[in-house]
Amino acid sequence: MKEIESHLDSVTKWADAIRTNLAAVLAARGGEVHFRPTSSGVTMVGLRPERPQRGKGGYRDLAALAADFDAEFRKHCVDVDQGRPTEEKELQSWLVAQAQTNDGVLTPLFPKGDVVFVTDEIPVPYQGGRIVCDLLAARPFGPGRVRPVLIELKSERAMKRLVQQVTDYATLIDAHPKPFERLYGALLGNAVQFEGPTEKHIVWPAPASGGEPQRPKLKALNISVTTYKRATTGFEFA
Repeated sequence: MKEIESHLDSVTKWADAIRTNLAAVLAARGGEVHFRPTSSGVTMVGLRPERPQRGKGGYRDLAALAADFDAEFRKHCVDVDQGRPTEEKELQSWLVAQAQTNDGVLTPLFPKGDVVFVTDEIPVPYQGGRIVCDLLAARPFGPGRVRPVLIELKSERAMKRLVQQVTDYATLIDAHPKPFERLYGALLGNAVQFEGPTEKHIVWPAPASGGEPQRPKLKALNISVTTYKRATTGFEFA
């Protein structure tokens, strides 16, 4: 418990620093860049479709990053090789960009507009190593009350691995709500209290034909599933 709480409190410190120092950058360049808090600084993550998830970590002087943002962004998120391209990276960047330009709402996955993006890729100490989930989100229930939402993205239909990943991460949140509440509060801009249990969602490619055959099995595990396919621009979801 102490290791998890200490780690998440360090991440929360940098989440607070993002809101203090980089809010103006996000307001001006939302949809192009995302700032991810870590336990030792901030990672700048590019969201451009031709360079998804490219960026640089280890920023600690955020005032300097804000002042030099254009040069840093171009150097690390634009004028850089993509490396190993994956559809999963493109999907993640596209979803975050959609949220950044829509008041944080993850409308493509939740058409009712009732789930907001919080952050992504936050590792947590687990069984001698680390566990991570692609997207952390929140379902508001009123002033200061949200339900944590986990979303795992995959470009392959690896059910066993995905179920284990979202289940284990959700179990950690439900077992240690207070440090996660502090992290969510820092990123959302107001103190929150969780209304559990944590929702678990999987997003993966649509089957070749017909509906989603694994939906009943996943529903029995309290996991929702959304399928996707490429669209003319971005992705479509069912």
